Amino acid sequence: MLKRALRKSQSVSRTMAPPSHEKVSAKRPCSVISPMAGPSKKAKSDIALTPKRKRTFIETWKTQFPWVRCVDDIMFCEVCREYPSIADHSSKLYEGVTGSKRIESLQSHESSKYHLLCIQRKEVTEKGTGPMFVALKKQAENMDDQLKPMFNTAFYVAKQKLPFRSFEGLIELQEKNGIKMPTQYRNDKGCKAFVQAIAEVEKDRVSEDLKASRFFALMGDGSTDISVTEQENVYVRYVKDGLPATEFIDIMAVKSADANGVLAALLEALHHVDLTDGDIKKKIIGCTFDGASVNQGAKGGVIVKLRELLGHVLISIWCAPHKLELSLLDATKATDFIDIVEKGVDPIYRFYYGSGKRRREVNAISAVIDEDPVYFSAPCGTRWMASRLRAYKAVIKNYNSVILHMEEASNRKTDEGAKCVGYLKVLKSAKFVDGLHFMVDVLEVLANVSLAFQSNDLFIYDVDVKLCEARIKLEGLKHNRGDVYTAYMATCKDGKFDSKSNGHITSLKGTGIPETVKNSFLENCVKFLEKRFSFLKDTPFSDFHVLDPRNVPRSDAQLATYGDVQVMNMVTHFESVLSEEEVTNIPRQWPALKARLKYRQRQPAKEVISDLLTENHPDVKDVLVLVYMMVTLSPSSAAVERGFSLMNLIKTSRKSQMTNETLGSLMRVSHITTTVAEFDPEPAIQKWKTSAKTKRYVKAAPKPAAVNSNLPVPVAP
Repeated sequence: MLKRALRKSQSVSRTMAPPSHEKVSAKRPCSVISPMAGPSKKAKSDIALTPKRKRTFIETWKTQFPWVRCVDDIMFCEVCREYPSIADHSSKLYEGVTGSKRIESLQSHESSKYHLLCIQRKEVTEKGTGPMFVALKKQAENMDDQLKPMFNTAFYVAKQKLPFRSFEGLIELQEKNGIKMPTQYRNDKGCKAFVQAIAEVEKDRVSEDLKASRFFALMGDGSTDISVTEQENVYVRYVKDGLPATEFIDIMAVKSADANGVLAALLEALHHVDLTDGDIKKKIIGCTFDGASVNQGAKGGVIVKLRELLGHVLISIWCAPHKLELSLLDATKATDFIDIVEKGVDPIYRFYYGSGKRRREVNAISAVIDEDPVYFSAPCGTRWMASRLRAYKAVIKNYNSVILHMEEASNRKTDEGAKCVGYLKVLKSAKFVDGLHFMVDVLEVLANVSLAFQSNDLFIYDVDVKLCEARIKLEGLKHNRGDVYTAYMATCKDGKFDSKSNGHITSLKGTGIPETVKNSFLENCVKFLEKRFSFLKDTPFSDFHVLDPRNVPRSDAQLATYGDVQVMNMVTHFESVLSEEEVTNIPRQWPALKARLKYRQRQPAKEVISDLLTENHPDVKDVLVLVYMMVTLSPSSAAVERGFSLMNLIKTSRKSQMTNETLGSLMRVSHITTTVAEFDPEPAIQKWKTSAKTKRYVKAAPKPAAVNSNLPVPVAP
């Protein structure tokens, strides 16, 4: 049967096949096109060239779908975005449709489960009454109340630089003290999520401030962390409520430590606070870096590349504390004998810093002679001049103990004994002791200036004022030596030095540094200060002085022409970032601002500037833009250096695998000035609740088991 059916099917197929003479040649054009055939090549090319029609949003859809909105050609569901904790984040109507808009997508979204839940929540919320609304409100309040102690604890962990693993133990401690805590999110992952929510709230605040500000200045510096990762620390300075505000932006891992890599890290950090490329180009007015060639390079440095990117004027400033340090080094190199002090102090610090045994020995000696324990500081610390001053003072304070210890150690037949013989030659040199006391008086002057330069609210014209004060004091030391050197001369007679007037006398060898050399050093200090800070005499830095209320003349005759030239110089210099109206109105409004500055001279200068910027009167609003720019510019990047100190406290050897995202969040929380007692966790709780793709649930702590009153009460024997 099967063979017969097979033969029959073969015969049928032969009957249906066309005869061989009826086959169409492949080369002969066919006049009949089969309905199953596709379009020709020409037709395909015509179709490819025809642009696809983009479907736009139709306003009448709002009548049929009252929840739909279209802003900047982005169609989205307003209700779903209003309740992100309920909405489906993967929905196109939640993210926003940027391409063709179709009514079918609206019809599909209208019947979706999560959209209906959002509509229901909106209806219940708008009514504001009824059992459903009361239940939802009470549920949300209970959830927030349970989360507040958790967020307070997470904030404490971040502020104290504790590991996330300590969070669970702190929660258990609070439970032991009678505080009810939720049963979820009690581990290190929960703590990390809470800290990131707190950091996001802080980042949103900075982002809003930057978007509201007219200009901002950029600050950055590079360093390596404990994992030997090259990091770029990024800060900004802008004007808020009439005062300068310095804020942490982010810390970025640099892919390459050249100018292109550093610039990419700076721009990426600014993007992390939701600044667009347009915002960056429009708002950056200045930048402050240290003297590294990657930043200050005249041909391919970061500043040069940043100017090319912005396309307008950019005020670049070399960090003032760093320049002050370089001025001292220049003066030391240019003066004979002065460097003997630095060469003597640094080896002593290293000798005791690297050995606990030596510190125990010298402290035992200090206890015998009734002196304080010995402590040495590094002369080249992060506080610049202040670190150097502290190191020099430590040698003077511990001079007797060090001399006695090294005299004892020099008798040993070891490498340590040989080192002590060399150190004693320096310590007992009259030139070293004389120069050490002299340098302490010089560093007292420069360290005070350096600390003033490290202030976050330092103005440009304050730099020149502090430098002038330093030059005057240095000139005064040429005629009247300082207190420390005067006390030294009173205790050193005929080469016999009694450092603390307690009978422990050291015989000094040789003579001290000649007075002419000391005066030459002071003159070199003044000369190199003027040379290093000569940029303050250029436009626009020198022109900013007319905005200082302390410089405004009291005489109306002098006030009539005061600052006119300087204001025009600033208008010309900043013309690329000023509007045409401001360029025209600034010279006209300058007399009104001069009058306001004159009659407020009794107030502190910074208070006057803050009041003027806050009030922003219409008759001076355009000329105040120059004041705004002056306040925005930062003469110092000390905040960035402090940021690296913070980084080293957070990312330690036991947390070397910490990601940059976590490091940035912890640094951002650490910069919050609010104390734990003043911290309000509510914004962070809402941020945490709405950041998840699904709804957050928190289980309350279990209630204690009820006591059965029918059970017999045990009686003590």
